[in-house]
Amino acid sequence: MPLPPACETSAAVSSDGLGALVFGLLRARGAAGDVDNGAGRAELDRDAAAGTAGGAGDQGDFAFQRHGSFTSALTDSPSPWEYINDHSVMQYINDRSVIKGGGMPRPKTLPDRDVLEAAYRLMHQQGPEALTFSALAQACGLSASTLVQRFKSKAGLVRSALSYAWDGLDEKTAASSAEVPKTPEGAVALLTMLSKDYSGIEAYAEGLLILREDFRDPALRARGAAWGEILCRAIDACFAGRPDVPKTIGMLMASQWQGCLTWWGFDPAGPIEKHVRRSLEEFVAAILGRRG
Repeated sequence: MPLPPACETSAAVSSDGLGALVFGLLRARGAAGDVDNGAGRAELDRDAAAGTAGGAGDQGDFAFQRHGSFTSALTDSPSPWEYINDHSVMQYINDRSVIKGGGMPRPKTLPDRDVLEAAYRLMHQQGPEALTFSALAQACGLSASTLVQRFKSKAGLVRSALSYAWDGLDEKTAASSAEVPKTPEGAVALLTMLSKDYSGIEAYAEGLLILREDFRDPALRARGAAWGEILCRAIDACFAGRPDVPKTIGMLMASQWQGCLTWWGFDPAGPIEKHVRRSLEEFVAAILGRRG
């Protein structure tokens, strides 16, 4: 059974397009042939024993055609498929989604870090509701069924993606804290560095939608609270040994930072880093001037 011309010339076919092609072939009718009783193994093995007469296009008849030309046309594997049903055909091709002659195979595995990076990017670019197993499969190359096995549910996928994002923020906060001097100016530099991911108002607005998902999940809220404590300690360290500042300077300055980000969102004139730096420098000057 030759493939339709469009498929013979195509370098790669999407999962949906390939599914339509395969199920079309499964329903195609061919010439009647001898079909042995049973699950169809004998036909795939091309035995010479006589069998019962099969109807045109029945399961056994398709098995023989698939063994002869369909397998070699869709895959590079010469070995036959031993069991015949729609699921096994699709599973075989989903695991090797290549039309012979070109295209990139679907990866059999991918580290969690890469999958979760793709998931978080999808959420940030298109909104949290855009993250589905189907959409992520398109983004990372793994099959949707593989992703379901790994993350169990959409809620599990969202929590894993956002936990991955918190891990990244923890790492960035630690690296930035180690880089800046332990001075009030260093505290300003730290918070300015942490603001650079918000490249524009759209990115900041999408970030607020992500934050909504954090608020909804107790485990993610706990991650946010833990990060806040780490950040406040880093800011406190920049004011260490100064009796002229309140003991809660870390929380006060972090709150000022979050507030200035929100106000910038209403009037996003100029780069966000410039706005943050100016606001925090004024805050520090007010704190030190009032207490000094």
